Amino acid sequence: MKQWKIVQFNVKNAFPHGDLKETIYMECPEGYTKGGPGMVCRLRRSLYGLQQAPRAWFEKFHGTILQAGFVQSHNDPSMFTGQNAQGNTVLLLYVDDMIVTGSDTERIKELTQSLHAAFNLKELGEASYFLGLEIHRSAAGLLVNQQKYISDLLEIAQFVDCNPCTTPMEQNLKLTHEDGVLLEDQTFYRSIVESLIYLTYTCLEIAYVVQVVSQFMGDACTTRLDAVHRILWYLKGTRDVEIFFPADGEPVMEAYADADYAGCRDTRRSTSGWCVKIGRSFVSWHCRKQDKVSKSSPEVEYRSMLEVSTEMVWLQSLF
Repeated sequence: MKQWKIVQFNVKNAFPHGDLKETIYMECPEGYTKGGPGMVCRLRRSLYGLQQAPRAWFEKFHGTILQAGFVQSHNDPSMFTGQNAQGNTVLLLYVDDMIVTGSDTERIKELTQSLHAAFNLKELGEASYFLGLEIHRSAAGLLVNQQKYISDLLEIAQFVDCNPCTTPMEQNLKLTHEDGVLLEDQTFYRSIVESLIYLTYTCLEIAYVVQVVSQFMGDACTTRLDAVHRILWYLKGTRDVEIFFPADGEPVMEAYADADYAGCRDTRRSTSGWCVKIGRSFVSWHCRKQDKVSKSSPEVEYRSMLEVSTEMVWLQSLF
């Protein structure tokens, strides 16, 4: 991984920048005295709350970034790249938040000026916190974690003072739809599992058990809730663990894949698990139940290899 500078921006009031293609009217705001009774206002710009507002904003941003000489990725619509003799520049957009990185610092400055001219842009400096990800730079590389996100989750779940454990699940954990007693209120279970799914972006070691507990979002019971509690105990003791992206090393892609055979007691379907490394860094990982029942163990392994091969092709196509 190269030591490229990563800067972060935010567009204030992003949606009103969008241009409306439809004819839309709204009631006059309270206190507006122009016109007579029954008069309405015609919208010229999109507003928050309109169904087409997100699309209108993205189209506006899309046109602006293309005029700046960037190209939209065919495989990730939120990524835009610019290439010239001086190097590469990459922009990632999420609603009104964006990060920009690249080897051409002058191109980044020019892009910043173009965005300032088009939008009410706020510069947030070197990226340190983006969508729940905490980013720390050192001479050796980048460190990424979700420590604040985990702390907030433990506080919401009232597990701040719990005793940590060293593993995220019991050995040979097998949950079925016939286990335990159904919970009267399943809101807590669903909200915690949804947060755990987002944590798998940096906590790859909980990917398998989170995949297991997420299968019971519609019929959570006591045994499944115990499994969720165990994950929270584990996170209490490992929330300061970070993913390291070293600055040195060759960007060679490697992948590892494995699968069980008919591991699900309810459906007899198998579960695939894989991870992809570039250089010495893990960049992608996933764990999911396979779509179909396999007839043999080799078939299960082939399906798992197919999944990770697809991911590798997609990663290579980004640049």
